Amino acid sequence: MDSPIVDFYKNKSILLTGFTGFVGQIITEKLLRCCDPKAIYVLVRNKKGKSWQDRLQETFQDPVRIYNNFFLFDRIRNEKPDFTKRVVGLVGDCGKVNLDFNPDDLKTILDNVNVVIHAAAIVKFDDTLANALRVNVQATKCLLDISRDMRNLQAFVYVSTAYSNCNQKDAIDEKFYTPRVSARNILQMMDFMDENLLNNITPAIIEGFPNTYTFSKHIAEDLVRSYEGQLPIVVFRPAIVMPSFKDPVSGWVNNYYGPVGLMYGIAMGCVHVFRGSCKCTAEMVPVDMVVSCILATAWDMARNSYKSIPVLNYVPSRQNLLTWGRFLKISFSAAENFPVSRAIWYVSFQPTESRFKYDVMHFFYHTIPGHFVDFFLKFSGTRFRLSKVFTMMKKLSFALEHFVFNDWNFDDKNVTELWKKMSPADQKKFFFDMKQLNWTNYTNESLRGMRLYIAKDDPSTIPYALRRQKMFKVVHYVVTYSIKGLVLYLFAIFLLWIYTSVIFPMFN
Repeated sequence: MDSPIVDFYKNKSILLTGFTGFVGQIITEKLLRCCDPKAIYVLVRNKKGKSWQDRLQETFQDPVRIYNNFFLFDRIRNEKPDFTKRVVGLVGDCGKVNLDFNPDDLKTILDNVNVVIHAAAIVKFDDTLANALRVNVQATKCLLDISRDMRNLQAFVYVSTAYSNCNQKDAIDEKFYTPRVSARNILQMMDFMDENLLNNITPAIIEGFPNTYTFSKHIAEDLVRSYEGQLPIVVFRPAIVMPSFKDPVSGWVNNYYGPVGLMYGIAMGCVHVFRGSCKCTAEMVPVDMVVSCILATAWDMARNSYKSIPVLNYVPSRQNLLTWGRFLKISFSAAENFPVSRAIWYVSFQPTESRFKYDVMHFFYHTIPGHFVDFFLKFSGTRFRLSKVFTMMKKLSFALEHFVFNDWNFDDKNVTELWKKMSPADQKKFFFDMKQLNWTNYTNESLRGMRLYIAKDDPSTIPYALRRQKMFKVVHYVVTYSIKGLVLYLFAIFLLWIYTSVIFPMFN
């Protein structure tokens, strides 16, 4: 069957930023396996003592085998053994002026690139404002300016986030929202303001936003809007990006960000309590479906002349929503059924909306057991500290609070229309219809993928992990009830002291 999207990418040259990231790797694999591009130019920077060439090779090299399980580039390695020849590495850094391009590489992309996919970003919620703006806004401006000089550019896809306008209280439409301070003014402010001062006044600048990440993407979108009429550009806003649904393999993931970290914490027996509203919608989307929609978006942009810059909210379908309560319930059930063999404690979990209840439960279920275990680990010479893990998980809980206590009504008409424009062959090859996603099956596969690709735990270890959980269960209840009994005993002693020292003397 004919595939217009495959035909579009045939012999095309694509410039991709964010290649080494979660989304970037899936984009690269999908293009190379399903399409026939001439070249994919990828921006790679030197990092932590490794050259950009080494980082490029490490991304594609055959990973350390975990028994006979499937990895990201295994399928294409079998189908197209020479696939890496079409990936052209360019030294570049989104944190530096003009992306640190050398003149020869710049000339190459100006002469050859047909499609730009800008997926690079600082996604850390707790990063400094200066760094978030440098990478997410200034680098975007550099790339937009470079793209204006590309001789054969047909589409520029700016990958934003569905939460770029999370300061809105209810509806988030597929349109631009005007910031309190324009991108132009923000960039001018960065030119003359000391970074330390900028970071010190961050709370005042990002007012209404939960973190520097969402604020910087909000400003970046305003920057993109200023290039209207100058570039064939489209803004793509994915919700929280989660493990793959099925392409090229179910459950593939390579990071601990957001809900993946929560799932991992539950499965490892690290997270026993979480603060959030179980009634709010969990705006999550599989990474492979995100990528399919991105590639379809570029195809659509190249074949149409839009009067204004299109904006697409890629979020769960309003007809097939998932609440945080249901997500946590499915994740907990999956963690019970196929726990991690190296779990450090019994899998038990309870969500709550109450801040007070969360703090109390965190103290009893995390803080006290963490320091109790660390006391013995210290004498055994082990560097691992359980209390640090619990501290990290509490930090993750705080980072997610804004998203698990708020609901937004996302408009996704443009995504729906894009799906309708695609041929049956493309709908199959580039599947992204969120109405058809089975959340229970998907969440189970996500946890299996997390278990395999992050915990490096083969499915054959599940029986052993289940037996280990039975042992942990006994220890868990002995410890928790002992702590509760101790607290009640101390409380009774305290009440007795109050009675004998204060109340009794008053009446005698």
